[in-house]
Amino acid sequence: MSLKRYNKVKAYILDDNDKEDPATVRRARAHLLPVHNQKNDLVRGLLTDLFDCEVHPVKFAITDKPEQVYDFFRNEVNSTNGGDLMIIYFDGEAGLEGDDYSWHFGGFPKKDVNAVTIMSVINQTDVDCLFLLDCGIPTRFLSERERLHANTEIVSAGHQLQTTKGVSHPGGAGDFTMNLINDLYEYAQKMIDLPMSKVEKRAPQSVPEIMRWNKRLTSNPLRVRFKEWRKETIKRIVFNPVDIKATGKLRPFAKTIRCPKHSKIDESLEDEGISILEAEVSDEDNNGEASDKDKDDEVSGTAERSLPSGLLSPEPESIFV
Repeated sequence: MSLKRYNKVKAYILDDNDKEDPATVRRARAHLLPVHNQKNDLVRGLLTDLFDCEVHPVKFAITDKPEQVYDFFRNEVNSTNGGDLMIIYFDGEAGLEGDDYSWHFGGFPKKDVNAVTIMSVINQTDVDCLFLLDCGIPTRFLSERERLHANTEIVSAGHQLQTTKGVSHPGGAGDFTMNLINDLYEYAQKMIDLPMSKVEKRAPQSVPEIMRWNKRLTSNPLRVRFKEWRKETIKRIVFNPVDIKATGKLRPFAKTIRCPKHSKIDESLEDEGISILEAEVSDEDNNGEASDKDKDDEVSGTAERSLPSGLLSPEPESIFV
């Protein structure tokens, strides 16, 4: 296994509109807009506080069409290099499948944005990308697609708790964004508080691995990967416990878990590219005491570095009102 920290991390919060813009208020569903805006604010706070990255709010004008969204990302990848990472967060509605899989923005453009086109723009480069999607995604989404030059990972909300009429509860206790934020803060604080002797024994963790023990979620997040398994080095986007302890930051690393010179593939590292978390327990986790299962919840010693006061988010039920 090898770990390499990304040279630069650029994070994008999609559909991050001006809260006071009358056109946006008229366009968005009144009952969804406050929760959407609060999620964007919380994610921005997470990225600013914990991630060593540039944070870019992304919004479009009332006259913009989906083509402007695609052009925006073409320009962004042209200013990003191999060895860099893009993180794209989206909260909203999604639908259709295959090449038609699309996102519906609460703001603009009015027409649905083809998410596959955005992914294809990025996949043609050598830039790694992590999508954090608080929306639906088909469980067999693009299962035959591969990325030849870099790594794309998608972490998407699982099935949300619904009423008998099929109405979901955005912002409820099982909300994806709320639990993502809480889990990442708690994981970072735990690594900071543990003594280095224990931190050094822990394996790097990906976002879904960090979230997999969360019992508040009504269903597990879904993970989708674009990668050609049998021809190239396999990478995963992870956080390094030792680096967290040393810096107090969640700085993403690229973890190599198989080298092309290996003639025999370790079947324990294989997956189909799409899996629910409980089925994915940890080819990347079981290194002796490296398991992130809470074997050592008792924390001994004094923390060498703590997160700034007030950064840990409140209990899940209190984030959204």
